[in-house]
Amino acid sequence: MKNAPQSGFTQMEHNFSMFWGISIMLYEATLVSDKSEFDTLVVPVGGMVAAPVAGCFPAGPPGAPIPPGVDPLWLRGCNIFFQAAFITGPFFDGTRPVRGAACMFCHSGPVFSENALVAGAPFTPFLNPVTDINNVLDIRDLGFANIGLRPVFSDLMVGGEDPYGNPLSFGRQYKQYKNGGNDRTRVVDPFLLNAIDTPGGVQANIVDGTVSKLEADGATKIPTMRNIGLTPPYFSWGFYSNLRQVLKVYNRGMNPRNIADPSDPDAHGSNCYSGDSSGSGPDGNSPWPVAGPDCNTNTTGLIVPLGLLDCDATGWRTQLCYIWEGRYQRRPCCARAVPQVAYRPPGAVRSGTLRPSVVLRFQRPSRS
Repeated sequence: MKNAPQSGFTQMEHNFSMFWGISIMLYEATLVSDKSEFDTLVVPVGGMVAAPVAGCFPAGPPGAPIPPGVDPLWLRGCNIFFQAAFITGPFFDGTRPVRGAACMFCHSGPVFSENALVAGAPFTPFLNPVTDINNVLDIRDLGFANIGLRPVFSDLMVGGEDPYGNPLSFGRQYKQYKNGGNDRTRVVDPFLLNAIDTPGGVQANIVDGTVSKLEADGATKIPTMRNIGLTPPYFSWGFYSNLRQVLKVYNRGMNPRNIADPSDPDAHGSNCYSGDSSGSGPDGNSPWPVAGPDCNTNTTGLIVPLGLLDCDATGWRTQLCYIWEGRYQRRPCCARAVPQVAYRPPGAVRSGTLRPSVVLRFQRPSRS
């Protein structure tokens, strides 16, 4: 280095970016969000129980009164979040029936994410096989799901490959392992190899081939729901700028487009006469464009139209805001701190600056 001091650079100077990244990581690890309204209202701190599938209800014997301080909006949002989609109510408090969104199946645990390792709890490569929207059991990497948000050809997500051509998905690695006659060289992740070698490390119905359909293409990491109102934009590519947009797309059952024949615009070059734009063939393992005739689907079975009310003073979006965050983050949750998108026409930029297509401005959230 021409201008380097004669004594050279220190290890810290040579590796500044690494040490900087480690320091930020260690700092962020100390940030714990555990004081939301949800945390204060459910047991053991509060008097409410939030139970998967069943919903939210007062602790104690049947008929126990709702504890003081439980807002009706919070309670209704809690039921929508925790009740399964196949349960239509009525809620225990006598409010009108509504279809549960079953959010808790993917957004589970203390950080509301299936993709989180809890100390002392097991973490396996695969989720216990669950069905797609056609009620077919499939193999899914634990913590990842295709929710039918984008056509699968646009981004394979965890169904893609690393720079060396190896599958990112545990599921696709495992299928290569089985198709190669239990060829261990086809498994590049030590975590998966250890699970294969551990009795019970891979579910029995996957080992014996009872479940063989793969749900990897288009599957994205399931994020935490904590402080969700403060972390826009949303989804893996940041397309939705506020939570109202996010919840509206969930309400309609996401975006999978049915394919009627190869001339259908949603076929995107495939030769399919059935299936949808999230599919990779009946086995979930066909390269795009799928040769046909069935593109099938990779959309997980919990994604269904919910038929909930739109945003209003007592609507479902407001109710879910309550359950997602809590009192002090209610305003940010309801789009007060999400980016405002300002589009500038071509040429309408300041001299000497790069031409931006989108300019993001953030409002300062109110603390009230």
